[in-house]
Amino acid sequence: MKVNNPIIRKIFSTVMAILLLAYIGYQIYAVNAKKIVTETAMYAELGDTIQVSAWAVRDEKIINNTSSGVLSYKINDGDRIARNAVIADIYSSENSASTMAQIERLTEEAEYMQALNNSGSFYHANPDIVNEQINDSIISIIRNSNGNGISDLSKTYSKLHYLLNQKNILKGSSSENSFQNKLDSINEELNSLQLNASSKIGSIKAPQAGYFSSHVDGYENSFDFENIESITVSEIENIKKASSSSAIGKITTDFAWYFVCEINQAQKIKLETQSKVYVKLPLISSETIPAYVISINTETDGETGENRYSLVLKCNYMNANIASVRNETVQIIVDTYSGVLVNERSIYFEDVIEKVTDENGNEKEIVHKNVKGVFVKYGSRINFVQIFSDITVNGYAICKTDLSDLEKASLVTDSTITQYDEVVVNGDDLYDGKLL
Repeated sequence: MKVNNPIIRKIFSTVMAILLLAYIGYQIYAVNAKKIVTETAMYAELGDTIQVSAWAVRDEKIINNTSSGVLSYKINDGDRIARNAVIADIYSSENSASTMAQIERLTEEAEYMQALNNSGSFYHANPDIVNEQINDSIISIIRNSNGNGISDLSKTYSKLHYLLNQKNILKGSSSENSFQNKLDSINEELNSLQLNASSKIGSIKAPQAGYFSSHVDGYENSFDFENIESITVSEIENIKKASSSSAIGKITTDFAWYFVCEINQAQKIKLETQSKVYVKLPLISSETIPAYVISINTETDGETGENRYSLVLKCNYMNANIASVRNETVQIIVDTYSGVLVNERSIYFEDVIEKVTDENGNEKEIVHKNVKGVFVKYGSRINFVQIFSDITVNGYAICKTDLSDLEKASLVTDSTITQYDEVVVNGDDLYDGKLL
């Protein structure tokens, strides 16, 4: 049936135009409207870390060499050595020293191969520890390749090769007795070298007990070790390097050693309430070293009149990587915190209405102003959830999940944040109970 009434046609056209405009407007809104973006709240442990450039200070005795022969070291950097123990043997020629070094390297490699051949003895080894040892070996190779212990390169390569093979065994990539052929080949080469080896012409012994390092950097006597606890920023800045051309190594005689550095006032405030901290050397090792805050010394700058602060940390742990550390980037872990992490951008301060019933059964509303919390997405709804956080690290608030009695009493939302909550970090017109 045709509609010929012009008024009806006009009304129909108008309605269709309005519907079309409404549809277009909705599409434009849908495209441009800001969608809700969430992040999953996860439980984590984080450290409050201070990063500084620090100097390692040890009680070091330089060992000089007056012989014209060629040295072959008998111990590794970081090894504990007794008084009068042999540090290095002296040979008449480079060829003799090289032959003996090959014999020692192959002997060590043969021991590794024998251990790998008896792989059943470490089937229960911890893969994480093996991975950590591999990382430390790679770091040692990089440092040694840059000139900080070239003589240790072959030993470090052998150890890395052993650790990689051990990892393969733990993964099931290698079977027992698969290293026997390699072991036989090494023993054959060893026998050949030992037939042509020359005797040493002398030895260098340790003048006293301590930790050995073949790396001498010239700063061994630059610090006043006896008065290190009172060192100032000016004294740190004026440290001078001395010549060490005849030195073949050094002995660190005291078990305790120190890190000294300059810190700012904010770092001073954090550290002056601490007795024990932990230290990491990110460019040297993956290890975490316990340390003790011995002193924070203050001096006034003569030109600006501002206070400057020097920090002294005491350490009792030593190994091959640490034995040659001098001026390094150091991370000081002042404290550790645990809780559920929420992005700082997701935190709001909202007024929360709490309904309470008095002793007479009368219900009333209490408005709590500026409650700290986040919006959490539950299905198609978002709710405001109160949080309790005392610390923020790297842009994330660390929220408590195990509340104290006082915190429980001050909780005005149905619950606090929990792990795996979908926390809103981006969205428009957020309010408690909003439907999505």
